[in-house]
Amino acid sequence: DVDAGGLEDGAYDLVLDSIGGDARAVGWKALAPFGMLIAYGNASGAPEERLAPAALRTGNQRVAGLSISALARERPDLLAAVAQRSFALVGDGTVTIDVRSVLPLDRAADAHRAVESRRTTGKTVLGVAA
Repeated sequence: DVDAGGLEDGAYDLVLDSIGGDARAVGWKALAPFGMLIAYGNASGAPEERLAPAALRTGNQRVAGLSISALARERPDLLAAVAQRSFALVGDGTVTIDVRSVLPLDRAADAHRAVESRRTTGKTVLGVAA
């Protein structure tokens, strides 16, 4: 069961989905006419549904997929450019990362258990002493 988190049906021009399953269905309902859903993962492990073209035509919507692994394999130059730009945006403060937990490296197993159990929000970071 997915908590829609207050998403309003048909209100969003862009939906980024890394979860799949029920969350993708919620994201799809939240997509505005002429909007785009980008699927870049399936963390839920749910079977991927096939999308009928009629579902896209009705709302003039688009769906795209993204695989970092495939991008690295097929277009490493493009991935490097995107990574460089992304790091610059974080570095200059344009984009902020919501780090909620920093654990020492020797607690990596605890961090993994917390993330796998979905008890975390934001980012969990493993710190390495300099």
